[in-house]
Amino acid sequence: MINGLNYLLEMQRKKNIYYAISVVLLLVLVFVAADYFSIFGTSKTVRLDFVEARFRTVNEDTGELVFNAGVRCFQKRNNNACTLRDSHRAGIVSVNIPFKRITESSLLFDQSVTIEKAADPKIHMMFIHNEFYKTTQTILLDDVFSSPGREYTVKMSPMHKDYDEAQEQ
Repeated sequence: MINGLNYLLEMQRKKNIYYAISVVLLLVLVFVAADYFSIFGTSKTVRLDFVEARFRTVNEDTGELVFNAGVRCFQKRNNNACTLRDSHRAGIVSVNIPFKRITESSLLFDQSVTIEKAADPKIHMMFIHNEFYKTTQTILLDDVFSSPGREYTVKMSPMHKDYDEAQEQ
C-alpha cells in the first residue's frame, strides 16, 4: 500500500512538472507572438549607412579602360554627396553613397526597414582625369538602392582628340 501511495505521489509530481513546463512554454509563445504583432510597442532608430556604386570608365573613341579617374558627386544642397573608395579593380571607380536607414523594431523583431529619401532623387557625378574632358553622369538613387554594387559605364572623351583633328586638316 505504501508502494502504491509513493507511486501515485511520484506520478502527481511528474504531472505537476509537465504542467509547469507547459505553462512556461505557453507564456513564452504568447510573449513572442505579442511582440511579433508589436503589442508592447516599437522604437525607431536612424543609422547612417552606405551603398556602393561602381563605374567602368572607358575611352569614348577606343573603348579602352581609363585608369586613375577621380569622381566628385553633387546633389541639391549637397556638394559632397559621395566618397571615393578603392575598387581593387583596374579602370573601375567605386563610390560610397551615404543614406539614412530607419529601422522600426519591437523587442525581438525588426518590423520595418526604410530608407530616408533625399531632397534630390538624383545624384550627379563628375568624372575627372588629366587627359580627358570632365564627364558628368546622372543616376537615380532608387536605381542605386535597388541594385547595390551595379556597374555603370562612363564614356570619357580625350582632350587631345580636338588637337589631333585640327593637325590632320
